Amino acid sequence: MHILIPEVANLFHLRGGRLRYGVTKLEAEKKILKRKENLVVRVSGLFGINYANNKFINKLVNNAKVLAYTNLISSPTYTDDVVRNMPVLTKSSGIIHLSSYEGISRYDFLKMVVKILGLPTLVLPYKYKINATIAKRPYDSTMISLKGIKTTPLKASLKEIAKRLKWNA
Repeated sequence: MHILIPEVANLFHLRGGRLRYGVTKLEAEKKILKRKENLVVRVSGLFGINYANNKFINKLVNNAKVLAYTNLISSPTYTDDVVRNMPVLTKSSGIIHLSSYEGISRYDFLKMVVKILGLPTLVLPYKYKINATIAKRPYDSTMISLKGIKTTPLKASLKEIAKRLKWNA
């Protein structure tokens, strides 16, 4: 079985002077889906604990202020939910979306993270302008998980992280 997690597998590269964001994901998915046994797992905004490299939390801990988009909505994916759903994933094929059931702006999500982890970081609202960035992103990239996928509510997942980090647990 071949599993591709596009958010992780995406390679940013230039062709003809333009960033091909998303195109490489689609090309990889098509190649995987041509195989007899296949599985493409689509995730959105992975978050969780990575003891070797925890940029997500470190950025919040090490900065007094962070900017976060108020108008980009997604359904973040807790890394532990990917692991917990492996029994379902290993018996599946095709394309599966694995993300939280909650659509939330990046701003609201970071505010929630800061509050639950008890961080002093100030999260400042920022508007995403599609023409002002190299990588064009849709304003709403929420996904719906089906096929027996079970996910942890965002607040509960952040409380798990806080408990494991022994912050505000």
